[in-house]
Amino acid sequence: MKRRILGLLVAFLSFAALLGAMSLPAYAASLIYSNNTNIDLTTPGITLVIQAPSVADGLTVNAASVAVTLSAGETFTLTSPQSLSSFTIGSGGSLSQTCVSGTETEAIVQSAGSETYTLTPTGSACVPQHTVGGGGGGGSITYTPSVTIQTPGSGGSYNHGAVLGMVWTPANGAFIKYKIYYSIDNGTTWTTIADSATGTSLSWIIPDSSTVLGKIKVEGYNSSNTLLASALSAGNFTIVGSAPATNNPPPTTNPPPAVDPNIVGSYDAASALANTPDIATDKGLSAPPAGTTVHCAAGTLIKGTLPSVYYCGADGKRYVFVNEKAYFSWYADFSTVITIFDTDLALITIGGNVTYRPGARMVKIMSDPKVYAVARGGILRWIMTEAAAARLYGANWNKMIDDIPDSFFVNYKMGLPINE
Repeated sequence: MKRRILGLLVAFLSFAALLGAMSLPAYAASLIYSNNTNIDLTTPGITLVIQAPSVADGLTVNAASVAVTLSAGETFTLTSPQSLSSFTIGSGGSLSQTCVSGTETEAIVQSAGSETYTLTPTGSACVPQHTVGGGGGGGSITYTPSVTIQTPGSGGSYNHGAVLGMVWTPANGAFIKYKIYYSIDNGTTWTTIADSATGTSLSWIIPDSSTVLGKIKVEGYNSSNTLLASALSAGNFTIVGSAPATNNPPPTTNPPPAVDPNIVGSYDAASALANTPDIATDKGLSAPPAGTTVHCAAGTLIKGTLPSVYYCGADGKRYVFVNEKAYFSWYADFSTVITIFDTDLALITIGGNVTYRPGARMVKIMSDPKVYAVARGGILRWIMTEAAAARLYGANWNKMIDDIPDSFFVNYKMGLPINE
């Protein structure tokens, strides 16, 4: 019996010695992501992606955020279609944050200790960023360079010849100089005020250029002459010049009827025009669900470096003007078109094409002699007789007809004919 006990004891000690000789890991990660893994956040309605290879102690997914716990030696990379709010990086961690083609990447490296980081989408698109280090063994975090224009603000009115004190505030960037511009056409064209301002304020003598669509732009540059951030003044301001402004904004109108009576029954061109004052009404557009990220202001006209102009709908999508004739059925000129960066334009989904404004013109296609009146929603109503066309558009009705390319005729829908 004693020999059996002694034998078991020797065997146990030998196994223990073997364990002691083995190099066992001090910590085994609980979460190892060897493949890209999606995380759905329900409140903003977006999907984050954990990039492989990532390792974490723990991961908690909430409706509007995700919390990740990291220990020494672990790295974790997450991508998001929205900018993620800044969060504190401890002395044992570092963060690399980048923005490429509208996708933000957060790469966290935990070199010592243990930290929990909560990442929350901000609802806005990311912008190119730069990194500053913690130094002295501390952590590091990436911040977004920005410039905010304090004055002028929206709604101000200034007489030509007066001196306006412009003030802007830079943040999170190694700004060395600033370029300042003004616009009298809501940003379609820009005129330089200062090419190399070094402070954060400037006195500007108001030019003799009457406008109600005044706007200021400030660009901030670093020592390498790289543009770090750009800002536009909020809203528009007015310049009272020696000549009256000719680009007044359109007057406000009463809400249009929910249903345009010109879709069925009799048709009246003036009524069709008045009942559909904008493209949003024509297409029945409405705001997207709460929390949806939009990249343009509803109702504005936008363009990039190319000449194509788009309408920003209430749904946050852009709508294409297929040609100038369709554009001029809605607008008298291009004075309110805003030029934006091509990268920002690319973030805006195309929602469709803009059809002719109801009541503005008649349309036809070259392969069909029929002439149509346009009703709300791109509905075409065949005008069956010349008498009906003359009643609707006057004696020169035959000069109120535009040809639509056959390829764009599919944007319209057929309605009931007009024969009275």
